[in-house]
Amino acid sequence: EPRERNPIATFIHLSDLHICDAASPARLEFLDRIADPDSPLSALVPYIGTYRAQEFLTTQVLEAMVAAAISNNVALLEAMWTRFLPHIAQVRKILNSGVIGQIVNVEADHGQYLIDHENPRLTEPALAGGALLDLGIYPVSFAHMVLGAPSQITATGVLTEKGVDSQTSAILDYENDAQAVLTTTLITSTPCRATISGTLGRIEIDRTFYNPANMRLVMRDGTTTEYPNTYKGHGLREQAAELERMVRNAEIESPLLTHKMSIEIMQSLDEIRNQIGLRYPFEN
Repeated sequence: EPRERNPIATFIHLSDLHICDAASPARLEFLDRIADPDSPLSALVPYIGTYRAQEFLTTQVLEAMVAAAISNNVALLEAMWTRFLPHIAQVRKILNSGVIGQIVNVEADHGQYLIDHENPRLTEPALAGGALLDLGIYPVSFAHMVLGAPSQITATGVLTEKGVDSQTSAILDYENDAQAVLTTTLITSTPCRATISGTLGRIEIDRTFYNPANMRLVMRDGTTTEYPNTYKGHGLREQAAELERMVRNAEIESPLLTHKMSIEIMQSLDEIRNQIGLRYPFEN
């Protein structure tokens, strides 16, 4: 029946279905007020009552969340909405066809001029700020979708006076000799494109690759197939639909973004952070 609801509470508690987006500190403040030990949600918050929201940004805590989801039979899905978009489904279809041959190289960048924005989440160490965890997750996740977990990572970054990264670049090497070249920055707007190059052809995704975007398949002989973007909207509804499908089918993870995939992506982020010296106060 129609009723007034607090917007945040509505997001997480609809009848007996609990859903939360654990991506940002601002959206997690209300979790401190959840005290019901029988709630499936409380099982997904290992540090209920004492945790910091930013602590979700580590492999260790993600593994704890996954373990809790499995033991309590609760759906848990990483909020990487790009993975569920129609043009990314088309990318997977092309890759699965083998038409571009063996993957040799993946390139992706995500840069926005955000350094002067008055949003402490982007710049404050206490809020896990910096380019990598806010923007860089998109190129890292994209490379993982294409090539899986890397065998080696080489990363470099530039830290601000406050100690968060203003920009970071990484080369990911893989057992099949493929490489991914990824960049992210808060101090300039970059093309935000992605390319997957194989021995027989390549896939080009235009700006902005992580949103619904135009893309094309370019074969080695120059033959080009265009995939124009006809999507209406920002692109968040597909992941919501996938979560609905999971709940309806009593599934605790999505085959498009499994718990194992999320953990491997987080491990890559942790390694990049380690190499560039990006540490947060709550990790000391």
